[in-house]
Amino acid sequence: MRLLILLVAFATTLNLSAQLVDPVHWETSVEQISADEYNLIFTATMDPGWMLYSQHTEDGGPIPTTFYFDEGSHYTRIGEVAEKGKKKEGKDPLFDNITVIKYPKGPVVFTQKVKASALGTAITCEVEFMSCNDETCTCLLYTSPSPRDRG
Repeated sequence: MRLLILLVAFATTLNLSAQLVDPVHWETSVEQISADEYNLIFTATMDPGWMLYSQHTEDGGPIPTTFYFDEGSHYTRIGEVAEKGKKKEGKDPLFDNITVIKYPKGPVVFTQKVKASALGTAITCEVEFMSCNDETCTCLLYTSPSPRDRG
């Protein structure tokens, strides 16, 4: 259902504007924490006036930031994706006064701990997210680059 909402919102954005709005910018990095454990770090920064929504939202609210990791026997996820940033929580008039958690300023750092069994194999992920300003919202999908794509 959320994918359908994402596709409709994406198509609407394309039809309403000659230029795709992309207000959230992502960077990825890896931090080694032991011989075979790593933190996969996703850092989001937003253009001024735009906000990013938390992974934890009520039904009927904005599309939550969601991480879809590609399956693989070369790693195991440890726990859930943690998020950290200067959040604001409260009723949001954009969503009929549903309580939402949003990040009005960046950076917002999302961290997933993993245990890797094959160090040369990439772990890839897609991030679905929604971002709004005072006038409009956009739903996008970010695909983490493979280490081979980083040059």
